[in-house]
Amino acid sequence: RKNKELYKDQVKDIMELIIRHEPLQIIGNLITETFEAQIQNCIASVLILDSKKGTLHTLAGPNLPKTFKQAIEGMPIGPAAGSCGTAAYLKKKVIVSDIAKDPLCKAYKTLAIENGLKACWSFPIISLTQGVLGTFAIYCDRPRKPKKSEREIMADMIQLASVAIEQFNTNVALQKNKKQLEDYALKLEEKVQKRTDELTLTIRKLVESNLNLEEQVNETKVAKTIFSTIARQFPNGLIVVTDSAYKIVFIDGEDVKKLGLNAGALTGMFVEDIESFPKERKEMIKQNVKETLAGNRVTFETELQGMSYTVNSLPLYNETNKIDRALFVYSNITSRTKAEREILNALAKEKELNELKSRFISIASHEFRTPLSIILSSANLINRQNEPGMEDIREQQVHRIKSNVKDLVVILNDFLSLGKIEEGKVMLQPALFDIVRFSRTLIEEVKTNKKRGQQIELIPKEPVIRVFLDKTSLRHILLNLLSNAMKYSQENKKIFINIDSIENKVFLQISDQGIGIPEGEQANLFQRFFRAKNAASIQGTGLGLHLVQKCVELLEGTISFESRLNQGTSFFIELPLKLEKNEKNITY
Repeated sequence: RKNKELYKDQVKDIMELIIRHEPLQIIGNLITETFEAQIQNCIASVLILDSKKGTLHTLAGPNLPKTFKQAIEGMPIGPAAGSCGTAAYLKKKVIVSDIAKDPLCKAYKTLAIENGLKACWSFPIISLTQGVLGTFAIYCDRPRKPKKSEREIMADMIQLASVAIEQFNTNVALQKNKKQLEDYALKLEEKVQKRTDELTLTIRKLVESNLNLEEQVNETKVAKTIFSTIARQFPNGLIVVTDSAYKIVFIDGEDVKKLGLNAGALTGMFVEDIESFPKERKEMIKQNVKETLAGNRVTFETELQGMSYTVNSLPLYNETNKIDRALFVYSNITSRTKAEREILNALAKEKELNELKSRFISIASHEFRTPLSIILSSANLINRQNEPGMEDIREQQVHRIKSNVKDLVVILNDFLSLGKIEEGKVMLQPALFDIVRFSRTLIEEVKTNKKRGQQIELIPKEPVIRVFLDKTSLRHILLNLLSNAMKYSQENKKIFINIDSIENKVFLQISDQGIGIPEGEQANLFQRFFRAKNAASIQGTGLGLHLVQKCVELLEGTISFESRLNQGTSFFIELPLKLEKNEKNITY
């Protein structure tokens, strides 16, 4: 008993290290130490798969002989690559009870026997997406096969190794993406700074040209020459000069044609007479001209024909040193603005991912910890209540264990199903079936989870309603809504399932008499991880209704609800029957 309690504490320590994101090497060593403490005369090791090279590398195996560890380092996986390489390749366990006689270990047989390794059991470490992460290998000092109790301990260690390695790979990918984003932002910032420096240099040249304007012989000819030169120096924009009467004296630049303007037609026109400009823009141009003619420089950003521009103005002086014209330089910054928006969007997505990750870890830790604690306490009680006359107590505790294991499976299935839907990996397999009979089967399946006195009443409009739908998606929808109805309803309350079909559609209504949803929180009901305030003390992940909505969308249906606080909630689902569309594919 003491040894079992020590084992449970060690497993709990490993889980705590994983939750705290401790180094993978430390977690791997603790996994091998835990196993070796339980199984005498055996050495454990954890190998990680390099998926790009197809080779295995040692993560943990402190007690593995040094020469043997060096020999298996970088072992390629394949159909006959030793027990470890074969297990990773086939995604199946490989039990070599006698290394000396098994041809699978031919390449490592001599070295293994020299180091006292007589048997090798290799198990693949599988991810949630059924990919191979590595292998968990055990070496014994005598030829033999693993016992049933040893297999159970190995299964625990493999599961812990899978969670730790997958979490480590996720963190590595996240850091890599973050570094790429930072590098991109830095390059973009350098590009923007370079463009700003070019604009500053050009403005400085413009100022110098303006100061030298008084010394020119022919003001008109020189002005046109300077303006044309400036326009050529701004190939990605345009130059506009207006006088005190708001008349366009000069306009030129590469973007004149991009904006669909005619420089020759606009020159000499008054701003008020330009028909393509709305009234608000004309008033804004006049205000900017007026402020510039007052001796002030105006800087602002604007949009023209879907393109972004920065505008800088400068007052121009005549031969008597008085301001009589205003110069406006339009620089096209559309690409920079687009890049800035992309960076902001990327940062927003990164923030959202971090928030979702934090909420997922928090919810998952809580939702897994509670059932595991109940399972552990029930197992301890069963262990102690083993004398005659305690059968009812043992049966009750076994029921608690089964119920909580089922809850854990439901949570994991919700996570996996939602991930597959959002990645577009769900392939619908519609079939012809009676939805009334299907609903009765689900009611029987969930009746063990009902609270005392709760009743589920099925009310079909017709005794048989045939549909052509994907059973798996419909099962997710009904099970989640029924589970919620039972979970958020008190004892001795009724739950109703109404089913009706009209023309080519089937209508489902699941109603309860539970705690209801606060009106101010109903808009967020289908968001991932959302939990209403009045449900905070009730176990749940906040993923069920989000998964229901995704499944309804997959079936090309709609979902809505009505709820009143402390009076109950009703969900309304509308799905297509699809009988006529698929009738030709059905054999009666």
